[in-house]
Amino acid sequence: MSEKVTQQFPNDKTSEPTIVPRGPDWVTMVIETRCNLHCRMCIYHSRHTKWPAMRWSLGYDDYVRLTDILVENGLKHMHLCAVGEPFLNRDIFRMIRYGSERGLPCSVLTNASGVVTPHLDEILDSELDYFQTDLDSGDPAQYEHIKDGAKWDVVVSNLKTLAEGRARRKKPLRLGVWCIVMRSNYTTFGDLVRICADIGVDDLNYSYLVPVDFCEEMSTANVIDPNDAEIRRAIEASRARGEKLGVRVVALPLSREDRQECRCKAPWTKLMINLPSPRLPVQDWLGNASLHCSLAIYGNGHTFGNILKQPFQEVWNGKLIRNIRQGLLSDPPEICLNCPVF
Repeated sequence: MSEKVTQQFPNDKTSEPTIVPRGPDWVTMVIETRCNLHCRMCIYHSRHTKWPAMRWSLGYDDYVRLTDILVENGLKHMHLCAVGEPFLNRDIFRMIRYGSERGLPCSVLTNASGVVTPHLDEILDSELDYFQTDLDSGDPAQYEHIKDGAKWDVVVSNLKTLAEGRARRKKPLRLGVWCIVMRSNYTTFGDLVRICADIGVDDLNYSYLVPVDFCEEMSTANVIDPNDAEIRRAIEASRARGEKLGVRVVALPLSREDRQECRCKAPWTKLMINLPSPRLPVQDWLGNASLHCSLAIYGNGHTFGNILKQPFQEVWNGKLIRNIRQGLLSDPPEICLNCPVF
């Protein structure tokens, strides 16, 4: 197994598969916990969540401190996200600018709703490389049901404005859409590809849920089975239609036959910083290092340490994250076995 892993990660200059000499390629930086929507699958803000309400924003000076540590350890991409809506953080454009000054490409994942509307010109004027949002259905009514509080027309209008503005200003900004594949929405994928093409979206990315007893959308009855041939055909048809319409459609292989061994590289290449958790004191959220996946939220990967309180390599190659890497190679947690990436 060690030999295979060394081959999977050729940039590692070590024969020890759980140690990564270089830093992470990608960091997701949580900059905001507040949100203006109540998406049904969100454990933080849905109307039926059992998690306590969180109100926390990352300050600009703290962002600079964290970014400097990450850049010094080889970070290649900064992704600004949130367990809420990142554009509610008043310093987001200063953060994007600082990342650019440090040579970091920057992406953001937002709900692109009315919160974003007043900032479209600022987005186009910024150094942002990639603007991403969610369209979890090609049917407007179903989308508004899933994204509780969102307005389809507003989101589509905002994306169109950005697409037209970047063309007019000759900006390299990419536009991406994420769609969670479910039994309840896969029949809308043909419409979704067409809509993305009409808007001017560059990428349509399909992602998948891990079944969790949380809400109807995340139930075993609605989360897809990787061997569901009909859904796999719908994804492939969507990919083919995207090629004709000029939309890059990205989806992970679903068949378990295509996943004979661990394909998950997240603990070797990615970190999430500032993940808030009711299992941690609030004062420990800032600088908290974790995975950006279900293992961080539902499993035992909610913290590997704190990069503001410990040397970075103690966190990045510490005992906790190395145990998770080893577990993925030899005895993966049950939550990982249900993940399409694995």
